[in-house]
Order: sequence, then C-alpha cells, then structure tokens
Amino acid sequence: MGIKATTHTQTTGSTTPTTTTTTTTTTSTMIPPIAALSIPLRRTSTHNDVPPRTSPRVSRRSTAPASSIRVPPSIPARLKPLPRPASYSPKQKPYEPVAMSFNFNPYNRVKIEGNSHGAESDGAVGGARNFEERKKARPDTGQDAFFVSRIGGSGGVAMGVADGVGGYSHYGIDSADFSHTLCENMALLARSYTKPVHPRTLLHNGYQLLLERSDVRGGASTACVGTIRPDGVLMVANLGDSGFLILRHGKVHYVSTPQTHAFNTPYQLSVVPPEILDQSRLFGGDFLCDLPKDAQVTSHNLENGDVVVFATDGVWDNLFPSQVLQIVCQEMLGAGGWILAPPNNNTDTNTTSTTSTTATSPTPKPGEPVDEGYVSATSTPPPSPPLPSQSQSAPGVGYIQPSPTLYKYTQPQDGTGLQSIIAKAIAGKAKSASLNRHVDGPFAKEVRRVLPGEEFRGGKRDDICAVVGVVVGEA
Repeated sequence: MGIKATTHTQTTGSTTPTTTTTTTTTTSTMIPPIAALSIPLRRTSTHNDVPPRTSPRVSRRSTAPASSIRVPPSIPARLKPLPRPASYSPKQKPYEPVAMSFNFNPYNRVKIEGNSHGAESDGAVGGARNFEERKKARPDTGQDAFFVSRIGGSGGVAMGVADGVGGYSHYGIDSADFSHTLCENMALLARSYTKPVHPRTLLHNGYQLLLERSDVRGGASTACVGTIRPDGVLMVANLGDSGFLILRHGKVHYVSTPQTHAFNTPYQLSVVPPEILDQSRLFGGDFLCDLPKDAQVTSHNLENGDVVVFATDGVWDNLFPSQVLQIVCQEMLGAGGWILAPPNNNTDTNTTSTTSTTATSPTPKPGEPVDEGYVSATSTPPPSPPLPSQSQSAPGVGYIQPSPTLYKYTQPQDGTGLQSIIAKAIAGKAKSASLNRHVDGPFAKEVRRVLPGEEFRGGKRDDICAVVGVVVGEA
C-alpha cells in the first residue's frame, strides 16, 4: 500500500526531505506553515490579542542516551517518495497562498536562497554553513517551524511541526530560533539513519544537538513529530499543544490530546539562559522541566485514502477537528480523491468506527518501536459535520471511500496537487478564523471555561502551520 502525504513543510534550514513540498505563508495573523506531502506505501500483507503562552523557568538538560529508546529492525524500502506541498502564514502578515508556498520534490534538489556556498540540500537550508545564513534562508513562518525528510535508505519519511513559545520575548529571546533549529536538526538527523527511527528518538537527538550548539541562546518549543514506515505504520511523538488528526472515510478517526501543565502552558522543550536562571534563584519561582521522554507516543496503521494533518496550535485554537474534516471532505470529494459509494458497496469493516465510537490503534507487535511511553491511540472523535452539498443530494449515499484514481490527484508538483490544495485550504480557513471577532473558536471557548470572568471572543491570532498527508495505496 502506498501513502501520499501532503505535508506543510518549513524550509527552516535543515529540512532534507526527498519529497516535493509546497509551502504557503500567510501574514495578517501569523498562521503556521502548512505542508503537503504524498507518500506511497505498500503493505506486506493483502481580533483578539492574547498574551504569549507561559514558558518554563528552567530547562533540565537530557542526559539519557538515545540508545535507550528501541529502534525496530531495518525494513525493506517500499515507500516511493512523492510530492509534498506546504503552506504557512505568520500572524503579522496577510495570507498569500501562492507566494507563501513551497514545493518539496524528492527527486529534484533545490538551492536555497541565502546559501552563499551554493550547497544543495533537499528542500532544506542545512547546506548553509553558519547560523545567520540558515536564519536568512528560513521561510517567513514566525515562531512556527516544520520539516519533512527521508529517513536514510529505509524508505520511511519523517515530518513534524514545532511552535516556539512566545513568553521568552520578555527576555529579548526569539523562540523562533529554537523551533526552527530543532526542526533543522531533526531533518538532517533523519537523513543519517540507515533504518526506521522512533519519532521520540529523533526528537531526543534533535534536542540534544540543539543543546550542544551555542547558536541558540534560549527559548522553548512544543513539538509533534511523526515517522511513516513503508508498510504504512505511522508513529507519532507529541509534546505540548501542537498535534495531529487522522481522517478516514469522511470521519474523524483519531485526534491527539494536548499536553499542558495549566491553561495556555503547554509541555515544551527549552533552553534557559544563565541570566534568567540567576533571576529565578534570586526571586524564586516554580520550574517546569519537560524532556523528549515526556512526549506522548502513539502508533497507527494507515489505510488507503487516509488524510493525516499535523499542525501547531494556530490551527487547533481556531478550528475544531470537525471543521478540519469539513474542509478536507470538500476538497477530497470535490477533486475526486474521495468518492461516495452506495450502501451495498460498503465492504470496509473499518467504517464501523463512526463519530460516536472509539478509534483504537492495535497493540504494537513485538519489535515495533513503541517503548514505555506508548499510549493507546484511543479517543472519541467529535461529531462529523454535514457532508458537502453534493453528497447530501446524492441518491443512495452510503459512505465515503477513496477513489481508484486517487494517485493521479496527488502527482502535480506545481501547487495544484490535492495535498497542496488541502494544506492551503486549512491554512486559509485557520487564518480567517483567527481574525474573526464574532465567531468563537476552540481557544475562546476554553478561555471562558477556565476563566469564567473573561470575555474573550472570536479567534486567536497566532502563527499557523500544518502538514497534510494523503495516503495512497500502491499495488
């Protein structure tokens, strides 16, 4: 089975993917990048301004060896790299889908502007020799960052998003340096592995590399990192309030749960400068110490036609999962990537996982890269929104299934591929919602739930970044 994933990829300086990605950036309210990627797999068997989020006062440096996290044995390469478009938008600028777009192609290497050495890297700025060059080569994504990368010769793909914590700006520190560098590190490290890698191992090693470098003075970031094996197994390590969801047969199959210490205080990796540590010692205060080992890890078996969305809180604070589903349904059905099948053609046993049921990933088999941090992928998805008008009027509608010609809709690498369209649509909708002062989004409702006296209304202005993957079966 092949998987075509549309991933919003950020070219922050070290994305070394082997697939094509288009990135779009919006800038009136910062919208995190949205990346689109297409990954084929073959299965072995048949408005409102809000204060910056709270950041930890102290960061505990990780000393656990990376080898402490199990890595599965090598898997034959059966994944064919495909186009991965990306789209993003910083909160201070209007969204421009065309200008803020990046096409990531696994076959055609691209030269990054600002790289005076002319070094080539697969959609990454890792070729730049120093920090300032890498910084200039980044897309204008604000404090959000993302990456997509091949996993060496394993046939797998790694991807992820990171959201810099704005609270450090009070100390003159831009957490964009932290989030972008973290993604750069993970993208470059992924290329160095010779076999499939656990996403928490990738996060751990990327963080350790950041701690060892003197480029990043301080800052903090959430992270949602995923790896896809050639056999269609998606592993995700999620730390903080970025997250992901899986859509299947026109329904929300799985939604990740955010990790927070308190309201608007997500779990986060951090580096605290010595001067801030000294202030903390003098005046006291609580210390938050989050590490890669604290990330929630889940495992999922992807299927033909699945749509996977990774995004920072700029998306999730402004769009409910049901709204993201509505967007994807409109684009997938409109383009022909999904089709409406009559009831008597429903032979997929997985369609019994409806909006009121629980979607649970199977228990990992021995040898699979799930360690003590494994959390059963169990959640109760929110009610699905009404299907697009064309499906409501279709006679004898039974359920949504992937089109036999889904593959061809994900092939264009000029921004017209289905994955690119979905990525841009999600970014655009999240951007619009963030600027709307009249329609309450998830963040506004949570504010009033936690702080009853607050009259926060509308959307939440923030950077927006999303990575979208469309799974395509390969015969």
